[in-house]
Amino acid sequence: MKTPQARPGTILPIAVMAFAIVAFLVLVYWSASNRSAETAVSTNTSTDATAEWKTYTNNKIGYSIKLPTGWNPVSEFDGSTVPFEGTNDMVTFSKFGSAGVDTSFVVQACSLVAPYTCNYHSVQDWKTQMGFTPSTAANLSVSGFDVGRDSSGRLNYLQSNTKNFVYIYVSQAAEKKVQDILSTFTFTK
Repeated sequence: MKTPQARPGTILPIAVMAFAIVAFLVLVYWSASNRSAETAVSTNTSTDATAEWKTYTNNKIGYSIKLPTGWNPVSEFDGSTVPFEGTNDMVTFSKFGSAGVDTSFVVQACSLVAPYTCNYHSVQDWKTQMGFTPSTAANLSVSGFDVGRDSSGRLNYLQSNTKNFVYIYVSQAAEKKVQDILSTFTFTK
């Protein structure tokens, strides 16, 4: 049996075709890997929505919280703006809207060790005395906080570490606006 022989001039076109296919596959691979690298870069360079917010720090209790433009720590006595660094056990954060609507929340800190700084010596003591009922509303939840309502119906957030706990009560006008702010709350001690 005779083996077929390639006709003269057919090897070069086959080689060119093979080279073109390999070059095309390399180009497709390079393009796909380049696109995934661009996606990774754009994903990793996303900006922090709170990057431009001012940080309030309480060095006595040991916590910090970021506030967007227009929100300020204010005096309990006259509503005037106070410095972004404080030592009070109770601090109000407020943003006044149109028609003087008070959008605010109050952070009250209590010591879990003697000497106690308020009448509640544990988170459970506070919950019992205030008639705290946990909330399951997903739109009100904030990671790290217990959320619920006290016996008066006011929205409250609670968080503790080994030394202190804070309870944060929220004005009705602020109920759906404070979750992003509270997500920046951090105990620093």
